[in-house]
Amino acid sequence: MAHKTGSVPGVVVDLGIVYLPERPFIVAAMINWLLDSDQAEQAISHLSLAAYRYFDRLANSNLYGHKKSKGDRTLFYILYNILSSP
Repeated sequence: MAHKTGSVPGVVVDLGIVYLPERPFIVAAMINWLLDSDQAEQAISHLSLAAYRYFDRLANSNLYGHKKSKGDRTLFYILYNILSSP
């Protein structure tokens, strides 16, 4: 994971790159008009956790939304290689 934070009075910004295996993603948040920067950081934390759970579920699901087994991944790569070869 890599991230960069920033703030000025009344504004909190955070940008993160999450290197989730098979499903990396980027989260960017800017929160303003708050009197309490701790609330902003907590909101960004909740947003980041929701994004992580979503992309983790995608990375570990097959085309039908079911949890992948090792066989699903193997079959996926076999079919992908067959269909993408000239």
